[in-house]
Amino acid sequence: MKAKQIKKENKNKKKLVMGTETKSVETSRVILISVVVLVTFFAVYFVTAIVTGEIKLWEKETKVDTVIQNQEILAGETFVKSEKTYYVLYMNFTDLKASPLIAAADIYSKKTNHNMVYFVDMEKGFNLSYVAGELPSNSAAQKIDELKVKAPTIIKVENKKAVSYIEGYEEIDKYLTELSK
Repeated sequence: MKAKQIKKENKNKKKLVMGTETKSVETSRVILISVVVLVTFFAVYFVTAIVTGEIKLWEKETKVDTVIQNQEILAGETFVKSEKTYYVLYMNFTDLKASPLIAAADIYSKKTNHNMVYFVDMEKGFNLSYVAGELPSNSAAQKIDELKVKAPTIIKVENKKAVSYIEGYEEIDKYLTELSK
């Protein structure tokens, strides 16, 4: 009988040990799966960050001072800018003749004592209501609801009133060249 009892106790001990081993194997599997998931997540994040440029491993970051030379505004802002004196240049940016005018305005803007030059793209939807089209332009406009221009036009504004109005590529180019001297 003692032999049967010892055999039975050994069986019970085996079951107890196997149950404990099963729990520890299960726990280690859960931990291993969690670690694999976390490592995979961070690997995907870092690869994505490197590809998108969020993390730069090989390039040195250089600080570049940003200088805004051209200020684009909407035509509706013509008479509301904070400066006492400034220019507003209305034109179609996609026109091939626009580049020389932009260059002339940039040259003027590099002068030490210059007034701000704002640019209005007459092809943008918000500016279309200020395009004269077939109608004559209004060179005497003093309020925004009176403004009708043909591209290109430059207006000099002083104290929120138009004091100078020039139309045409050649005329504006001459005017900006004279201002740059």
